[in-house]
Amino acid sequence: MAVFEEYDNVNIWWFPKEFCQSRYGEYRTSGTNSCTLITLILANKISKEIVFRPNDSAILPAKGVQIFGDAMNEGNKVYWQLFDQADVMLDSSGKRRAPNLNIPEAIDALNAQVEIEFDLKEWFYTHLTANPTKETYAESVSSRIAQVLRLGMQLFKRPSSNSSAKNLFAALIADSRTTIFVFDFPSNTVSFFDSHQHGRRAGAVVAICAMENFDRLARWFVTMLADIYHSRPSLFEISFLTTGLDARNLISPTLDH
Repeated sequence: MAVFEEYDNVNIWWFPKEFCQSRYGEYRTSGTNSCTLITLILANKISKEIVFRPNDSAILPAKGVQIFGDAMNEGNKVYWQLFDQADVMLDSSGKRRAPNLNIPEAIDALNAQVEIEFDLKEWFYTHLTANPTKETYAESVSSRIAQVLRLGMQLFKRPSSNSSAKNLFAALIADSRTTIFVFDFPSNTVSFFDSHQHGRRAGAVVAICAMENFDRLARWFVTMLADIYHSRPSLFEISFLTTGLDARNLISPTLDH
């Protein structure tokens, strides 16, 4: 189903264009701006399943693909309930409302969906700014994203917080597109899920690597934005999320931007 690619020890699977948030499932017509809901539903589902194999980043887990598809459809459905129904789709000027949700807004919307059993909490938020005109943009931005992700992982696992905690996710918003990094400590892997269409030929994309290589995953991500979307974002928003259980002993750090 997916086309495999390897990039500097990062394993990548490109899905057909039919498998993305704007083309897949019953509620696909609502998939234009539903990515934040989709990523959080995906993370919530992963937190309740054993998806990844220990020390094996070269296999695309079938369970992960199933969960990904379910998250797209459920996220699109929630977005449809929020904005696409006839009685809520127009603003006061008569224009169709189709906003991109931020993380707190998406969490509030999902907490109101009883059947989803949403259990994720935002641990802490930070952001990075960048100058798209700099020649060193790609190297600088990818290095800083990797630095933030590494810091989040270290703080999450430090003994003074909760060394037994296991569910850590980092939602990243750039150019109004929300994607998510999944830190799976039992399998020693970091995975990346992006539900958007990528160019004319590819749909969603999944990338997986060993935890020690997630700096390369960050570099691939920045390179992919430039190659597919011709995008060099000036702002990257990163929200770390975890389950209610794992959040109990965590302290939210104060970061300098």
